Amino acid sequence: ETEDATKLPLGKFNTIYHDRQVIAGDSRHPDRVYFSNPEDPENYGGLYISTRQGESVIGLFVVRDTLVVQCSNIHYYIQGYDENDLTMNILEPYIGGLGHFTVAYWNDMAVVPATSNWYVCNGVSMSPLGTGIFDETWRRSLAAFDYRQNSWAATDRISGIVKLCIRDQSVDIYGYPRTSPQTIFSDWVLDLKSESPKLMFDTSRIDRTAGAMLAEPSEINPQFYSVDSTGKIYLENSIYS
Repeated sequence: ETEDATKLPLGKFNTIYHDRQVIAGDSRHPDRVYFSNPEDPENYGGLYISTRQGESVIGLFVVRDTLVVQCSNIHYYIQGYDENDLTMNILEPYIGGLGHFTVAYWNDMAVVPATSNWYVCNGVSMSPLGTGIFDETWRRSLAAFDYRQNSWAATDRISGIVKLCIRDQSVDIYGYPRTSPQTIFSDWVLDLKSESPKLMFDTSRIDRTAGAMLAEPSEINPQFYSVDSTGKIYLENSIYS
């Protein structure tokens, strides 16, 4: 659909797809995905697509030549270039995600954590990684707070580690006794270079709020960093801080 407009709507997250800035998370219209003008990411011509059943969009990511739209209980995918051929179709009708910042990339695919499993997405299908049992720790962690606003994931391409930080601040860690009265924060760590994907659990007293893979221009020696709520930056090793 299109509407008359010149200023991009204010959203909570964005990505780039086919030379357009794509924005979602508009509090007025949470079901909309907005597209900037082609090759003009700062200006808006009124183009948007709404989810089929009015679901709120909680994440966007691009895999290969496909824009994936993430909702709490469903994934859609968008293909096309302009208002004449942009289409939205259902990618997975019963698999939802955990939010925009929890999606990480491995090779040319996306690693997507959900409420019941980890999935790998190639843009047109999602397959479970088979990382083992998602026990009460996982369920309690996701139920503890609004993970869509507080969680993040990043991939260390060298070690093959995806670290998902869900910033669990309020529940006892199932199977992991507290060693001090201080709050224990939790990271789920996915090892993609093992013989089969291996899911590990890490506890820390560091409240990491974001993470990223940074590299020299040559990308010969990339490093994985995280930052805490006070602004301190940590250089991660292959698995744990």
